Order: sequence, then structure tokens, then C-alpha cells
Amino acid sequence: MDSLLSADKGINGIQVTYRSGSGTASELFSYETLIAMGINVASLLDHPEYYGIDPSGPTLARIDFCRPDLHRHRG
Repeated sequence: MDSLLSADKGINGIQVTYRSGSGTASELFSYETLIAMGINVASLLDHPEYYGIDPSGPTLARIDFCRPDLHRHRG
């Protein structure tokens, strides 16, 4: 899984940008595809760092469950 850097709302879906090797890459996911994968679109937009992408699918998944540092209060 590669970590997401950003998620941006578009007319046809959500464009995600992620680390890929030494650079970055992006992928467009339709809203229907995200819903079928069980992805909460609002959460994805608010916290893309909680998600990872498997570019071979491509599929998205929550990855923050094993990263408690992401859940610390940011105040």
C-alpha cells in the first residue's frame, strides 16, 4: 500500500495523489467505485493520510488503524 498525499473532489469522482517510488502518481476514483469499496468519501476528503492505495487494483483502504500517531489531537 502506498500512502495518500491528497484527495480532491471533482465532478466525476475523487482524484487521489500518492507516493509512488521516489515520486508521486494519481488516480481518479468514481463515487460509485468508492462506495462499492466501502470508502467514506467525506472521511477520505478530510483525512487522506488515513488511506492507502494498492495501485495494482487500484483499490483504496484505511491504513490508519495501525498508526496511532495519526489519531493524536492536533491542537
